[in-house]
Amino acid sequence: MNVERAVALATIVAVVSGCALERAAPPPGVEEPDPPVIVEQASPVLAADVNLRAILAFYRKSRGMSRAELIAERKALEGSDGRPLDELRLAMLLGQERSDLVRALGLLDAIARSDNPQALALQPLARLLSDQYAERLKLETQSERLGVNIRDAEKRAAAATAQARELQEKIDALAEIERNLPGRPAPPVPTGGTNR
Repeated sequence: MNVERAVALATIVAVVSGCALERAAPPPGVEEPDPPVIVEQASPVLAADVNLRAILAFYRKSRGMSRAELIAERKALEGSDGRPLDELRLAMLLGQERSDLVRALGLLDAIARSDNPQALALQPLARLLSDQYAERLKLETQSERLGVNIRDAEKRAAAATAQARELQEKIDALAEIERNLPGRPAPPVPTGGTNR
């Protein structure tokens, strides 16, 4: 029974305190001030989010482009006015072709160092792509170096095999000559006499 009373009392207190939160009407003759006007401004975070979404959409679209479409898109971006967003898109296209990673890195580094307001929002993505492209360039260089080492090793192995074959032919020729030699006379057997 005490629990029921406590619950009922708590409910009444909550209802009464809720009513106290309502604003009382101003006294007669006093005007209520106008509520503050809230003006929504374009948030830089929201603008950056829109840019990143557009860039990711461009990336997905460019992954499905044919070589001719990639070249046409690249030429269009190369002819643009050098906006950071276009430079980033161009760097992404150059990174796909793999032959222009150095140029793509140059574009990304320029965006990362820029103090242009448009570039500031793109700098984290530019740094990320720059790190990935630098790593790819390093791996491609190592791969080329390993390819050269493998080709050199194959040439040395082929030369060693040829030399071994040549030596084996000489050994076989010497063995053939030795077989064709007439047999040696047996050494004389000593006779029973002893020399003093």
